[in-house]
Amino acid sequence: MELSSAIYSQSSAAQILRPKLCFTVSIPQRASIVSSSSPPRYLRMETQSQPRQSISCASSPSNNVSPATSNESARVGEVKRVTKETNVSVKINLDGTGVADCSTGIPFLDHMLHQLASHGLFDVHVRATGDVHIDDHHTNEDIALAIGTALLKALGERKGINRFGDFTAPLDEALIHVSLRKRELPTRAAAAAVRPARRGRGLRPGPGPGPLGLGLGGGPPAR
Repeated sequence: MELSSAIYSQSSAAQILRPKLCFTVSIPQRASIVSSSSPPRYLRMETQSQPRQSISCASSPSNNVSPATSNESARVGEVKRVTKETNVSVKINLDGTGVADCSTGIPFLDHMLHQLASHGLFDVHVRATGDVHIDDHHTNEDIALAIGTALLKALGERKGINRFGDFTAPLDEALIHVSLRKRELPTRAAAAAVRPARRGRGLRPGPGPGPLGLGLGGGPPAR
């Protein structure tokens, strides 16, 4: 009698401690019950394929065509700026794939604009001519103003955008940290300890922020 009680107790404990398995069944969006004159009734499920979108920092050769092209819902800004010293045309697609087509007459500036497009996944189109035979700061400043204005236009109502943001990236021998605050006032603050011999032509510290705080140079070389 005692043995049977012990066996019963162990069996009850095993049932209590036995892990419970839960199964989740995903049902497609559309389902309808189909009945016939004779049982059984069965459930017919209709699946709907939905388009998927993916993004990549590197564009394929087939995508390396006309930049700043997108569908109607894309955020695109376009600016034309003409002064006595420069003629600048900028078009930016914030929902692009990282395609850049830039010709500024300043090779290092072209390189930096390509980096902006690649890492930001923007489509950037820049055409600029200026008095670079005298100095390149006019071209730098006007391109910065045009890009900032194009970004401002492309952002539109700015729905779904956080007010603050920051990012840190180690790039080979450099560690870069950027903090952004979305506001209307044009402000730019930059600090970089770069030797003059290593600094690219066309990007020198100085005034010239764009409407979103984007400054690409101007002024004499830093000492």
